Amino acid sequence: MSARIEVLLRRRPRTAKQEAILRFRSLELDLVRRKVSRHERELTLKPTEFRVLEFMLRHPGQVLTRTMIFEAVGG
Repeated sequence: MSARIEVLLRRRPRTAKQEAILRFRSLELDLVRRKVSRHERELTLKPTEFRVLEFMLRHPGQVLTRTMIFEAVGG
């Protein structure tokens, strides 16, 4: 299963701008500063929560199973 996830991750071309900040509506995830904000208000997340959110934002519109998320973020 993790091999499939790795293939999906490699398939999407990334630019420097895409790498720096991920957005979904009013939610913004800054990968460089490791900060999350919503409506310009900073949110506090634990490291695992940050990785789960990053994984989900990198796969918009895809159905992600619990197993896929667990394997991608390292449990």
